[in-house]
Amino acid sequence: MIFDISGLISFQPDFKVLSNNFFLYQKIYNKNYLNLNNLQVYYLTRGNADDSIFENEDSVIFIINDVFARQNAIKITSGNNHPLCARELFRLYQQFDIKFIQYIKGNFQIFISNKKNRLCLIFNSKFGVSPFYYYFVDNTLTFSTNLQAMINCGAIRANLDKIGAAEYAIFGYPLGDRTIFEDIKNLSPASYLIVKDNSIEVKKYWDLKDLIEQKLYPEKDALEDGSELFKKTIKLYAVEPDKICLSLTGGFDGRAILSVLEKKPENFLCYSFGIPGSLNVSIPEKICKENNINYLPIYLDEEYEKVFDEYAMQAIHFSDCLSTFERANYPYAFKKLSEFSPIIITGIFGSELMRTFQNVSIGYVVNKNFVELNFSQEKERMLALIISQMQDNSYYNSSIFDNNELIEHILDECIKKYDGLSDNQRFYFFLLNEGVRKYFGGEVHMERIYATNRFPFLDDDLVEFVFKSPFSGIYTNPLKPTVKQRFHSQMFYTYVIKKYRPELLNYITDHGYPPKYLLSKKPFLKIGPVFLINRLKQKTKGYREFKTEEWSEKYYRKYLLQKGIDKNLFSRRLNEDYETGIWKKNPIEFARAASLKLYLEPLFV
Repeated sequence: MIFDISGLISFQPDFKVLSNNFFLYQKIYNKNYLNLNNLQVYYLTRGNADDSIFENEDSVIFIINDVFARQNAIKITSGNNHPLCARELFRLYQQFDIKFIQYIKGNFQIFISNKKNRLCLIFNSKFGVSPFYYYFVDNTLTFSTNLQAMINCGAIRANLDKIGAAEYAIFGYPLGDRTIFEDIKNLSPASYLIVKDNSIEVKKYWDLKDLIEQKLYPEKDALEDGSELFKKTIKLYAVEPDKICLSLTGGFDGRAILSVLEKKPENFLCYSFGIPGSLNVSIPEKICKENNINYLPIYLDEEYEKVFDEYAMQAIHFSDCLSTFERANYPYAFKKLSEFSPIIITGIFGSELMRTFQNVSIGYVVNKNFVELNFSQEKERMLALIISQMQDNSYYNSSIFDNNELIEHILDECIKKYDGLSDNQRFYFFLLNEGVRKYFGGEVHMERIYATNRFPFLDDDLVEFVFKSPFSGIYTNPLKPTVKQRFHSQMFYTYVIKKYRPELLNYITDHGYPPKYLLSKKPFLKIGPVFLINRLKQKTKGYREFKTEEWSEKYYRKYLLQKGIDKNLFSRRLNEDYETGIWKKNPIEFARAASLKLYLEPLFV
């Protein structure tokens, strides 16, 4: 499998050969090089990459990550039991031209180059979870799946994009196709890049808004048909290789996947991580022990603390600063899991797609600035207030917010892009288009160095089905769901578990109650008291899954002020809040600013 690719396409008669110093982690894997006419490509592989590349006299095609056949294409691809190979994709392309994209799904980029007419097409998957960067100047397109690789290649200069940096400060990530570097774009979801005749063009082939205003299935049909589709989806995502790992926490997502998983016990390994005694370790540990399932607890204990610095840096740099150093546990866990399998199946996106939005995600997936902007009656006025507050009191230099183009870009990407939608619908669509894509995208991106994260809840066929079902999150009030909506959104999981592995209904969840309570005649009477008591116990005992504050404090002490603060980007408050300890009252925003500082330092030496 190809998991990283970098290169250039040039229409110059004498174009510069790229530096081969692309990847920070290139010593870990085989680095490959291909030079065809006006195309140079470096790529990193895990295992055999033969199925990821196809070349004939006229064309060459690369697949980055996994591509699967959609339900409507199984008969024409024979792809119902394996990821599609490059040869199969090329046949689809020959048969359907660019419409071949309608018959495939997954988290991927596909690169097609025609040697004769010097046409190149680069396709991004529908949800574009893994980033793909490009830069076009002087009739040359430089591209990469790794932001630092583009800067290391020697073909471009790394200049900070003030609008991208300001949006990172305001929302936690640059919006749309912007990055934190000038003129380096992030290919939008459901889009493809056309490179021909000294020019580039970006076109969309699908829009998430196409899924709304469809006739909904009756609940009974949605549960029955949806459970069958869910089972088929998991079977496809778990079919290859023989062994896989599965994220099993104290929640519903991983348990639903486990209930339909058809693998021999020796061919899959469940895992979760947390500090010893945390619910996301103790619950899956009990489930696996009592059902003879292989389980690996990844304890974030003394061993983890010893190597925290190493994996914290990986979290920043391997994610292209889409994640903060606080998420060091993800590369740490995936390195351990890769010894069992290079394929990890997780339940990410499940809660955001299938259930009401979790308020705990505010600050991480979307922050309060977007919430206030989205639900304001006077959006332009609210945006002006948000920017003013950032100028007066943030970790960033006020000058990066003083830009009319910034205001226009935010309104375009947050509001105008979703014209015709209600505030609730816009929130949900922004959540999928920007929030979860970039939050979980950072996670998936940093993990790819060790293993591939497959996330079946964002499967194209399943997403389209969910939008036609009554338990989709889009049909709720996202921030203030009713009690009925909260229970209703968990019914799909409960139905799947009951249908395929009912014994898993009996185990408590991290909410404090087992799924079987949802099947009782009056679930609220059973769940309500248990839920409230569980929350009260956690609050009084100071329950937590991680020791983030302690790990962060040690990390800041070692690295944050080793080098001076760039006063053109950051304000004095970054230094002051660290010295006084006030950062502990605002840990999320401080971690973002600190991570950006540490990410940029080696690039601007």
